[in-house]
Amino acid sequence: MNLSSSTLAPSLENDTFVNLRAGIPALSLETWEVWVSAFGFVTIINLSSVMGIIFFPLMKKSFYTIVMRTMIGLAIGSLSGSALFHLIPAAFRLDLIEKEEGSTHYVNIAFIVWLAAWIVMLLECAIKIGVKMRAKSISNKLCKTVAEAELMEVSEEEKTPLETINSSLSLPHVNGGLKVSDVQLTEGETEVHSVHSSKSREALPIYRSTLSLSRAMTDLQSEDAQPNQIKTVAWIVIIGDSLHNFIDGVSIGTSFVKSFHTGAIISMAIMCEEFPHELGDFAILINSGLSVKKALLFNFLSALTCYLGMALGILLGEIEWDCYIFAFAAGIFLYVALGDMVPEVTSLIEEVSEISPKRALSVLLNHNLGILAGIFILYALALYQPV
Repeated sequence: MNLSSSTLAPSLENDTFVNLRAGIPALSLETWEVWVSAFGFVTIINLSSVMGIIFFPLMKKSFYTIVMRTMIGLAIGSLSGSALFHLIPAAFRLDLIEKEEGSTHYVNIAFIVWLAAWIVMLLECAIKIGVKMRAKSISNKLCKTVAEAELMEVSEEEKTPLETINSSLSLPHVNGGLKVSDVQLTEGETEVHSVHSSKSREALPIYRSTLSLSRAMTDLQSEDAQPNQIKTVAWIVIIGDSLHNFIDGVSIGTSFVKSFHTGAIISMAIMCEEFPHELGDFAILINSGLSVKKALLFNFLSALTCYLGMALGILLGEIEWDCYIFAFAAGIFLYVALGDMVPEVTSLIEEVSEISPKRALSVLLNHNLGILAGIFILYALALYQPV
């Protein structure tokens, strides 16, 4: 019996897709393989919720700050890259069109979109650093001028009558003039100077969380906080984290229904964001008055909602709702990366530049190393992905 190519086409299209750009075949997973793969990746991601006990003793180390800043940059790059290069084209079925045409047109255009946003972020940070540098320079000059004027007034008051006459006649002082460098600071002035010096040596601001809500909750905490206030802060963090993990689980479950490659990419992007996020939440729970054991327990329980989301995502993906889930997940990823984490970066740069503009440049470089690493990894995976 002769079979036409049109008869074979649907079977091939449903079972095996061939990436014309890379020549890599992508086999669709069986139902049990989808569940096992999604469960495994969700479990790996949830391990970050109990990693706080390992990194808690290191949170005051300088290298911990550097690692966290790089991880936050990696999360920004991977989340935005995952949304632009993978979730949005999957929602619009553009990946199938590009497969048939053997084109990378959409991926390249999406990269230009991301590049424009990144350039604007760099310009914003550069302007903030430049403004702070100029303001600090003007402030230093003004303080120096005021100090010299005050010292001149002191020197005029302490002159003898003979020195006053000599000064009016523009003659050298008989007993030697009072120089600015010879004037001793008073007790009050010494105290102010020491306070300013100690402020400049304070630890630079670091991330207390990747989410602005969690950071705001940290700002509300104080030494004289009441027990009910502390409990409210902890519950806000736990409930918010549970909802966040549930949505992540839906994205992971749906992506594995599409293909293993897509599921692994989405899981990797979520993993990059979850690691600093969970550590930040753990630190907030500790600061809110919970013990280390309770903080670990609540952090882990909130992570379990990811399994519920995973199950719902698999079920929705099997009834052809995957395009809507991908669209919804893309919006969340873009908001978390560009609407929440990037403002945290720019705000931190502004805070650090008030203390040391040079250190602000170092912090900006630290973040951008992670951002560029994340975006280029996701861009490369988009160019050579099986679809």
